[in-house]
Amino acid sequence: MSDHNPNPAQPSDPSRGADAVPPAHSETEPASFATQKFSETSRKRSWKLPAIVAVGAVVVVAAAGGVVYAVTQPTQIERTYEVCGGTKALVKYFEENDWDSGDLMETAAPLYEGVLTVEDDGAALIIQTKSEDIDPLGVTALAMDCVFEELPVPGYVQSNIRAVTASSGRLTEKWDGYDATFGYHPDNGANIVIVKR
Repeated sequence: MSDHNPNPAQPSDPSRGADAVPPAHSETEPASFATQKFSETSRKRSWKLPAIVAVGAVVVVAAAGGVVYAVTQPTQIERTYEVCGGTKALVKYFEENDWDSGDLMETAAPLYEGVLTVEDDGAALIIQTKSEDIDPLGVTALAMDCVFEELPVPGYVQSNIRAVTASSGRLTEKWDGYDATFGYHPDNGANIVIVKR
């Protein structure tokens, strides 16, 4: 048997054999030391759970805020309507050309009723210009021009829409996540339905 003590912190006990199991903490350390050690470990861990919960709560609140923000924001179609709806297209046209609208706004206002409508929770915009009998100058087509600019609609699609005639029937176009169906008749005007896919 050797007097070698592998753990100098523990006193050597010659009565124990070489294969003896080291004594439990309670035999070599006072109870207060074991409690103090547990308490320190507990304190080190005690801040982690509240921190993890706080970070998790911040992430959840931020994600929920992002979803609410995204859901409550108007769609591009709704924003286009805000710029072009009612007589706003006519006002915009006059402002761009530095013209005084004078009394024309009061006269033109009834023409623009129902020219632009938003449907399907902001996913669809319907343009319905007036017939040639009601709108011989074609001023309601300014709403269509405004939409083309604000949405924006590519030039080739605009050209195809403007070229449609009564004999063309109903046509379709697709671009950048939008689908459009359109047709024209002199008795009804142009009808264009733009839908966000």
